[in-house]
Amino acid sequence: HFLHNLIFRAWRAYVCQQQGKRNAYYIAESHGKYKKDSNYFGGILRWELPEKMFAQNLSFECVCAFTSFTLGQCNAFSTSWSVWRRRCCQICTGRKMNILALQHWAQSLQFRAWLQWRDLYLKGQNDKQKETRAVAHHVHGELKRCMEAWLEYVNICREKKRQNELAREHHQVKVIRQRFSDWRLSWECRRRVHAHQKDLEKLSARITLWRIFARWKHCIRFLCSHQQGQVKSITAGEGSVTDVILRVEETLRCELAEKHHRHHLLYFLLLQKFGFKGLQQNVVNSHLNQMRKNLSFHQHRVTVLKKFWNCWKSRLEEKEEQQQQALTSMAHTHYRYVDKYSHIFVQI
Repeated sequence: HFLHNLIFRAWRAYVCQQQGKRNAYYIAESHGKYKKDSNYFGGILRWELPEKMFAQNLSFECVCAFTSFTLGQCNAFSTSWSVWRRRCCQICTGRKMNILALQHWAQSLQFRAWLQWRDLYLKGQNDKQKETRAVAHHVHGELKRCMEAWLEYVNICREKKRQNELAREHHQVKVIRQRFSDWRLSWECRRRVHAHQKDLEKLSARITLWRIFARWKHCIRFLCSHQQGQVKSITAGEGSVTDVILRVEETLRCELAEKHHRHHLLYFLLLQKFGFKGLQQNVVNSHLNQMRKNLSFHQHRVTVLKKFWNCWKSRLEEKEEQQQQALTSMAHTHYRYVDKYSHIFVQI
C-alpha cells in the first residue's frame, strides 16, 4: 500500500508537470500561429503593394528596393519558422520520450512491486513451512517426551514390583531362618534339659547310694560297739541266764535295726521316686515356662517387626504413588497437549 501510494504521488506530480508543459506548448503554438498568420497577411500586403506600385508606373529602382526589403523579411521569417518547427519537433520528440520513459518507469515500478510481492509471498510460504515444521517438530518432541515419561513410569513400576518381590522373598527367607534358628535353639535347649535331667538322675542316684552306704556303715559301727559292750557285761555277769537274755535282746535289737534299716531304705526309695520326680517335673515346668516366655517374646517381636515392616512398606508405597501420580498427571497433560496439536498437524 505504501509503495502504491508513492507511485500514485509520483505519477500525479509527473502528470501535473506534463500538463503545465502542454499548456505552455499550446500557448506557444497559438502565439506562433498568430505570428505566422500576421506575417503571412503582412507578406501578402507587401507583395500586393509592389504590384500596385508597379501598376502605378513607379520607378524600377523603387520597386526593386521594396521587393528586396520584403524578400529579406521573408527569409528572416522562414529561418525563424524553421527554428520554431525544429523546436516543436524537439519538444514533440521529448514529449514522446518522456511518455516512453514514464511508461518504462511505471513498468519498472510494477516489475519491482511484483518482485517485492513475490518475495513477500515466498517469504510467507517459507514462514508457513517453517511454522508447520516447527509444529511437527514440537509435536514429535512432545510425543518423544511422553513416551520417555511413560517408559520411565513402566520401568519404575517394574523396579517397584521387583523390589517388592525381593523384599517378600527376603522376608520369607528371614522368617524361615528365624523359625529354623528358634527350632534349633529349642531343640538344643531340650537336649540340654534332657542331658541335665540325666545328670541330675545320676547324681541323685549316687547321692542316695552314698547316703545309704553311710547309714549302713554307721549302723554297723553302732552294732559293733554295742556288741562289744554286751560282751564285757556278760563276762562280768552272773551266769547263763543273763547270757540268754542278752542274746535275746541282741536278736531283738538286730531285728529292730534291720527293720529300721528297711524302713530307712524304703523312705529313701520313696523320696527318690516321688521327690525327684517332683523336682524333675518342677525343673521341666520351669524350662517349659521359660521356653513359652521366649517364644511369646519372639512372637511379639516378630509381630511388631512385621507391623512396622508393613507400615514402612505402606508409607513407601504411598510416597511412590504420590510421585507416580505427579508423573501420571504430567503424562496425561502431555498426552492431551500432543493430541490437540496432532489434530491440528493432521488438519494442516
